[in-house]
Amino acid sequence: MFPFVFPVGVGFLGLGLVAATLALIYPVMWVWMVIDGVLRTDEEYPGAGPNRKVLWVLGMVLVHPVVIVYFFVVFLRLRRSPHPVAAPYAAAGMPAPPVPQAPPRA
Repeated sequence: MFPFVFPVGVGFLGLGLVAATLALIYPVMWVWMVIDGVLRTDEEYPGAGPNRKVLWVLGMVLVHPVVIVYFFVVFLRLRRSPHPVAAPYAAAGMPAPPVPQAPPRA
């Protein structure tokens, strides 16, 4: 009986580890995608209409599995620039404006 019980136990252990890993990763992904959704402009969302951003963010907040759809449809399709101010200038071939500096303390 032992040779049949051991593989089943290892299988359940593996499923438990996968479930625990997903249970820890999903809340982090949910918060990350909601923040990303709030920071995007309305034009970055697929579809037509002026309230695309509001609908996506409300969908992610109220219906949590929408985050997975958002990840594949919006997040992976259109990466955000780490420097959103410099992105239009780089596309036009112009140098980016200087970054404002804090005045020196006296």
